[in-house]
Amino acid sequence: NDDLQSVACYEMNVTFPSIREILNGSNTTVDKLWRDIDALLDTVSLGQNNDVGVAIYSVVDELYKSDLTDRKRSAQGVQKLVDNLVATSRLLDSLNETNTNLTDTVSAAEIISELTT
Repeated sequence: NDDLQSVACYEMNVTFPSIREILNGSNTTVDKLWRDIDALLDTVSLGQNNDVGVAIYSVVDELYKSDLTDRKRSAQGVQKLVDNLVATSRLLDSLNETNTNLTDTVSAAEIISELTT
């Protein structure tokens, strides 16, 4: 009976391959991954598709941690991700609705919260 319409969680024991293992086992290159990431960031509204933003961030983070890309390129990717999220998020709309003289700034915590929900 799901009267509360709650979400059920189940434990998963899964090991995902590393980004190096994925790249070594395919024809995909780091440059191709970046082109795909850039294409997603140019076409997908992360404010409405937060799961895509989380996935993109995970790949960028793994590329950087695995020394497959440099800090500058990773920072550019994350900046583009945040720009997309802020531009397409309803967060600023809701702030505008509650504050007609919008002088508030959006905190990093609010952006992270928006990305992960």
